[in-house]
Amino acid sequence: MRSTFKRAIRLTAAFLVITALLSALPACAIGSETAVVSVNGVAIDNEIFRYFLSEAYLSADSRADSEDIFTSAAEKCVKYVAVNSEFKNRGLILTNVGKALMNSEATPLWNVYRDYYNEIGVSKTTFVKIKQSEAYANALRTDIFDTGGEKQISEDLIKNYFAKNYVGFRALAGYFTAIDDNGNTVRLSSDKIEEIKKNFTNAANRINAGSDIEEEAVLMYPASSEAELETDFVFLSRKDDGNYPEGFIDAVLELPYNKAEVLTFEDYIYIVIRSDITGDSQPYYKESRYDCFMAVTDSLMESEIISWARSYKASLNHEAAEKALEKLSKKIDAFKEKSSEKAEALK
Repeated sequence: MRSTFKRAIRLTAAFLVITALLSALPACAIGSETAVVSVNGVAIDNEIFRYFLSEAYLSADSRADSEDIFTSAAEKCVKYVAVNSEFKNRGLILTNVGKALMNSEATPLWNVYRDYYNEIGVSKTTFVKIKQSEAYANALRTDIFDTGGEKQISEDLIKNYFAKNYVGFRALAGYFTAIDDNGNTVRLSSDKIEEIKKNFTNAANRINAGSDIEEEAVLMYPASSEAELETDFVFLSRKDDGNYPEGFIDAVLELPYNKAEVLTFEDYIYIVIRSDITGDSQPYYKESRYDCFMAVTDSLMESEIISWARSYKASLNHEAAEKALEKLSKKIDAFKEKSSEKAEALK
């Protein structure tokens, strides 16, 4: 799920004192539970803490001990409070678009992972609160760095990111492998591979001389349907290139526009005709601008959150945290065994 859950941001020691984390607080309860963590003296809902504790536990490496995990979870609580407070202090509200975007992410994620969250004691209400805070952070990012913001970034910077991370093209694919009688993928002989390369080069030359890529596809694969040939225009970003071999986008970005070129990879060969998607008359930049803006401002937004978080300190009830981690880690490990695929996606 595009690592939705892996957002471990290290906040500085200036706002989180380790000794304070490890010192026990006077008894403070939320309902019947002792509050595990407080930020600036205000108790954080234990479900919120469990959510961030699970993130910290899943992202911890083999060298991390329980104190490292507590520290990471508490930092995430500080970040959560800092973002929510800044959003309120600026008098911002979520737009209808912002709410729709939040719901479009939260609802399917909850539907997929609700068994996991129910298992570790995180309700849908709490999950939505977390996603709402993330929506607040996105609204703050727009308010600060987008058009009219006090730290507005250059539109050229966003366009430059778009030009380096998005491509448009038509392509015809070939393969250096085949399926044998036993259903195994096997590499073709060197003679056959050379024949395919020659055929693709000749087809590219004919396209450049006036033939159409669809016509060449039919000639090369007469038994395939139009849908199977897949020579229609493709608009592709780096984060959505899973159907293409590693290095494909970089290779396409090196190609001239509107000329058929042959690209060869270990198991694949392509005829590619790159299109110019950056012109003002093209709709692709407008459609992708928000994603590009978000990518360009990631580190800038992290710095903003760190600066806000310096006004907050987390304190941990160490005994309660130990019990919470012991219970949660057992549940997560058991869940991994029951559903390894879903658990892996949480990382």
